[in-house]
Amino acid sequence: MINNKINYKKITIALAIVMLFPLSGCGKKQVDYSEATKGQTEVVEDGIPQHLEYTITGEATDVVVNADVVVPDAYRSCTVMELTKKTFQTSDIEYYVDYFFDEGTDFLYMPYNKEEMSEIKGNMEPLLKQATDPRTIDAFECAMEEPESYPETEEEMFEEYRFYNMITDERCQIFGAIDGEYYVLSFFKDGINCVMRLERFDNTSTNLSLQDVAEDDFYIKTSGNTCTYTKEEAEKLALDYVNELGYDNFSIIQTNNTKSEYWFKDNDKKVDVDGYSIYLGRTYDNYAYTYSSNYCFDYSTDEIFIFGKNGSSKIAVHEYIRICVDSKGIRHIYYFNPMEEVGALTEEVELLDFAKVQAVADERFKNMAKVEVYGYGTGVNISEIRLGYGYDINGENKVLIPMWYFFNKDDNEVFGCGKNDILRINALDGRMVLDTSSVVYIEN
Repeated sequence: MINNKINYKKITIALAIVMLFPLSGCGKKQVDYSEATKGQTEVVEDGIPQHLEYTITGEATDVVVNADVVVPDAYRSCTVMELTKKTFQTSDIEYYVDYFFDEGTDFLYMPYNKEEMSEIKGNMEPLLKQATDPRTIDAFECAMEEPESYPETEEEMFEEYRFYNMITDERCQIFGAIDGEYYVLSFFKDGINCVMRLERFDNTSTNLSLQDVAEDDFYIKTSGNTCTYTKEEAEKLALDYVNELGYDNFSIIQTNNTKSEYWFKDNDKKVDVDGYSIYLGRTYDNYAYTYSSNYCFDYSTDEIFIFGKNGSSKIAVHEYIRICVDSKGIRHIYYFNPMEEVGALTEEVELLDFAKVQAVADERFKNMAKVEVYGYGTGVNISEIRLGYGYDINGENKVLIPMWYFFNKDDNEVFGCGKNDILRINALDGRMVLDTSSVVYIEN
């Protein structure tokens, strides 16, 4: 099993808020971020408020600002880092297979046709006979369950989850053991997204459902989180493994309680909160990528929505790592849309005076209050304003820049956990920013 003793085995692993109301100054203006230290006449003063409290009343709704203003330590020290998209290649797959799995335990696990399914079943049957955990047995039986027929067309393929995206996405899955515990290592990529997933085999059962839940969840209130790790221990375990694999420019952004629902064969359901989902984002010089787990889409084959054979809508997910820790240790590790460094464009930025940032935000809030276009029937309630990293486009690449995030309290109640940023403002020039890292693409 994967536990907290790294010397056993080293392992790791929003939709853009598409504003419905026109955005002033949000166009894709090209910015030379290597010149970010020049031309700024207004800079941040030490007097950034610790808290803001006021109300903007409009014809349709109120915008209530009752928010703490949170900035990084040494907030003037910020690296503007240029990054480019990376995809996992065959050499990466070979490296991770050798790195993760016990020698001689791995085999290809991607049952797309009768011949491959027969080979998979032959490899798994002796392992099934040795299994004792009912959930592991169930995972084996689910994996070995052969469909009544195999798809002959792309339309038929999409009707069967097992074969979803078999044709449109490149996909590789390897089965193996880590310290005797069975895991599946998966790689998915298409023209938009790329993901590596390492998950304990009992995590792959179709009878299991995992969900992040808020502190007011019924099972949290009645039974608490039963994980043998504390939240702090789980976070340390996750961060240690990520660092061990060489991803040392990541820090923990958010941690949520994780609820599991498991349906046994007799239709008896077991629900408990055993563990934590830990989200990590890229970090430099005390600035971390700022987001809510509400926007950390679990990109997998079922995150692609088909609208007909001539087109589809795809969610492009930003880079992040998610680790799930339960009482047995690491349950799964997902690395979404990896990026690699092109280089620092500047390490000394001058931030726009906060009063100018607030003026841009207030103008936006006045527009929100005029027209009931966002569906906020109870109003907009800004509960936190945070300075952190956000992505912007720099030619063919992306660049991490300091950005002001305005979080809305009501969405916290709607989504259950995490926060929703209702507005982002470029901290260098005051432009409002649409999320360039989680957007909808339409394929024709």
